[in-house]
Amino acid sequence: MYFGRALKSYGQGRAVEHRFPASAKPFTLGGMQFKLAVGQNTKCTFITDSRMENLDWLILRSGSIRAYRKKEYLELDISWFVDRGFSVIRFDCSKWTSKAMMHEDLATELNFPDYYGKNLDALTDCLVELEINDPGLVLVFSRFDTLGEETRDTLTDIFDHASRAQLSLGKKMIGLLQVDDPKTTFSPIQYSIIWNSKEWLDSNRLKK
Repeated sequence: MYFGRALKSYGQGRAVEHRFPASAKPFTLGGMQFKLAVGQNTKCTFITDSRMENLDWLILRSGSIRAYRKKEYLELDISWFVDRGFSVIRFDCSKWTSKAMMHEDLATELNFPDYYGKNLDALTDCLVELEINDPGLVLVFSRFDTLGEETRDTLTDIFDHASRAQLSLGKKMIGLLQVDDPKTTFSPIQYSIIWNSKEWLDSNRLKK
């Protein structure tokens, strides 16, 4: 409960002070420090600065995936990650004319082990166990709307699950989805798929 209040105040750009146990272990996300545990209360201070605007934190605070229509907006955000040392791997989903080709492309670009079973369960396992170097990994899926709706929903669910598992280990894995159809919708998953800030409104995505 207190943790949630601290994050909310953080989002409003204020210093926040709450009471947490002395045994709480600190951790960082997007360059910001947090502390959370249970037990005997003691005072803990959260200090905000410009790092709260980091793109990785803005995405990971509400999920793991951000969506784009216009490629120029996508490239701007990719540049942000590259400039900060993130590894970026790109996929052109329009080339995945079969599930076999999709698995082959993923296995090659992500350097999956030879025993990769080229099925959805194996994909989940390999993404969860994927070795990620700091500061993190960004996977870019262009023309994501060329995939069938069921495939899109399955992949976003698998990726989001793997990203949260990686985050629990202190590793950041972020997905950027580009679609050509501005009316593309995404089925609900555990965490939200958020449109980028420039295309948040439907009217902005519909502009040519």
